[in-house]
Amino acid sequence: MKQYHKIIAGIILTIGVSACTDETLLSYSVEKPESLIQYEYLNNYDVLKSYVDRAKYPDFKLGLAIVAGDFNSKGAQYEIAKNNFNEITAGNCMKYSSCVRDDGSMDFSTVEKLIKTAKSAGLTLYGHTLAWHSQQNNTYLNGLVLQEGETLPVQIYNIDYSVVTDKYIWHQPESEPVSITDGYLVIKNPSVKEVWGVETIIADEIKTTIGDNYMAYIKMKSSGAGSAKVLFTNWGKPAVEQNIAFEEGEQEIAIQVDNIQTDNTFMLMQSGSFAGTLQIASVRVSQKGGVGEKKYVSLIENGDAEGEKTDNYRKQGAGTYGKPIIGEAGTGSDGKGHAFIIESPANQVNGWDTQFFLTSNQVLKAGDKVHLSFKYRADKDTPNIGTQSQGNPTEYIHWDGGAGISFTTSWQTFERTMTISADQAGTNGMKTIAWNLADCKEENTFYFDDIVFEREEIVEGGTNEGSSMEEKKEILIQAMDTWIGGMMQACGGYVTAWDAVNEPLSGTDIDGDGFFDLQSATRNTVSENDKKSNFYWQDYLGDVDYVRTVVKLARKHFAETGGNPNDLKLFINDYNLESTWDDNHKLKSLIKWIEKWEADGVTQIDGIGTQMHISCNMNDEYQRDQERHVVQMFELLAKTGKLVKISELDMGLIDDGAPEENKIPNSNNIKTECLTFVQHLAMADFYQFIVSKYLEIIPVEQQYGITQWCSTDSPVESGWRANQPIGLWNLQYQRKPAYAGFANGLAGETIAEPDLK
Repeated sequence: MKQYHKIIAGIILTIGVSACTDETLLSYSVEKPESLIQYEYLNNYDVLKSYVDRAKYPDFKLGLAIVAGDFNSKGAQYEIAKNNFNEITAGNCMKYSSCVRDDGSMDFSTVEKLIKTAKSAGLTLYGHTLAWHSQQNNTYLNGLVLQEGETLPVQIYNIDYSVVTDKYIWHQPESEPVSITDGYLVIKNPSVKEVWGVETIIADEIKTTIGDNYMAYIKMKSSGAGSAKVLFTNWGKPAVEQNIAFEEGEQEIAIQVDNIQTDNTFMLMQSGSFAGTLQIASVRVSQKGGVGEKKYVSLIENGDAEGEKTDNYRKQGAGTYGKPIIGEAGTGSDGKGHAFIIESPANQVNGWDTQFFLTSNQVLKAGDKVHLSFKYRADKDTPNIGTQSQGNPTEYIHWDGGAGISFTTSWQTFERTMTISADQAGTNGMKTIAWNLADCKEENTFYFDDIVFEREEIVEGGTNEGSSMEEKKEILIQAMDTWIGGMMQACGGYVTAWDAVNEPLSGTDIDGDGFFDLQSATRNTVSENDKKSNFYWQDYLGDVDYVRTVVKLARKHFAETGGNPNDLKLFINDYNLESTWDDNHKLKSLIKWIEKWEADGVTQIDGIGTQMHISCNMNDEYQRDQERHVVQMFELLAKTGKLVKISELDMGLIDDGAPEENKIPNSNNIKTECLTFVQHLAMADFYQFIVSKYLEIIPVEQQYGITQWCSTDSPVESGWRANQPIGLWNLQYQRKPAYAGFANGLAGETIAEPDLK
């Protein structure tokens, strides 16, 4: 390997040595013994973001991937991100399975809190990800495309601790009381005990039937990795027991419960063997094999304004409250019928001084899924009319009612399926959506017609006749529309860059056209295990329409929910684009696919994300080849003219010649604790190489930025590159030589050119 670390001594003298300006938590404080003196130079480095030359790279985003729970609680990741970076990416909380329940209802409360916390820290948020085949809610999506004779699971129980705040929770021991705090059922255990030493009923009154089969889902976060036992039982009755394992951070755990032994069941969690804090967000139970049918129940009457009934519609303005005007024939959207008319005077102080109220016949609670559509226009163009959620009209609950619109003088159609959030429902439930028509400061007249307001219900006793492929495509396009619309609504225009589609390509050329095909369960480009665990949208929407649909819906909903369309940047994100084994062929294939997706002249993909989950190799020949392909990747990306983002950079270390006890079992990857100082410096050199080559090869106008995927090394129990040295900080939040290499690359320090021949 080229020993780039020989340059480090010179760099230390020229890099602008000053006292470390990190928070105390983040500094690399070194105590003698002498073996650690060699790391003391790291204290001379400033925070990472200080090394970005803003005059030269004004739009460059320096990003960090975070766990939403830790970041929202303003823990260590919050401090690292705030001090060193200017953008964050959530590892999981913005993915489909984290937000969409088995019944299709959606919960964006964690996303909304993340946005609020990011704003307070002065950080932008990168969206990861709108469409993917992994981490989908397979129960819900497979239920939408059932084959003839298949059955849809019926959700029989759902408790959400962001809504339920005053429930009695049985637990033992009493010396460690549980609580419902900040939207979680909180279980604390200070020390390891027998597993049954801490017991908590996390869900009760579940209407089960002896002998039936169920799926349970626990949405939770944990202060660390561990295990517990969950019992499905009732006092004095036989129990079905399941062991569960969990990781640090937010997650959803699925538990299969076959042949249940009680008619009415509670879920008892035994967690004494885990010392730490568990926070239960929600528990859901669905019956396997139960036949269910979805239907929409109307919440209003006379939505077309053709009758005289106006119980569901009210207005206020100019100091009066009452019924809206039903216009004369010809005022309706078809030019013949009637419309609801609301007049708004000029120069009102507050947006809510004139409002139009749409009120449901039913109280809507958090998690309820509703479908809303209507036609609308105004006498004058009026952008950005906001909405509120309310109880009865004028009983304010939340500033966002989920139906903000911009009026033009021509009739437009609004349509959205959305999930009522905890904020919108408030304590007693939501009934009303109120449009703040006085957001328009001019005198104006507004028209509403053909209003549909429905709530989705799942009822027992339905049958499934199966759907054609064309019908399934339409069903899934609607599901994608609902998902993207809900996410964009939750983000409110704050998230302006997204992985529109994540990891679409396989590493296989099935059709023989010379380029890798998309991942697919039907064309056998994925493993049998992946077929079972993932949901491949492209198998229903088609390879071309899949990406086009996502891009179209993202742009549509971003504009509808407060975003400036000119600000939105949509990326295709994939891995192994720098790979040596295929001579960058996956990247070449992706570039070809982007040409196909954009061939309609409408679809616009703004950028390409390259993940770069890489390893530094102590074999000189392998390392030089790897560096050559990194350079070749950047050159290919630069030629596309697209924005380029290193989206998920992290690094391990491979040393074939190291003792076996130093390696991760069944690999040549070195364990974190076994890394030598020389190996640390080799990794620092490779980080510096990658960052500096990105800045050198990618034109400034195409540089989106670089996101470091792991702030710290991976714990032994981690599900991601366990016990590998993949962070810029160690597990004690001390800087590593990798930090210096990253900083040197950002600072534009020159390093030896690799042999590219």
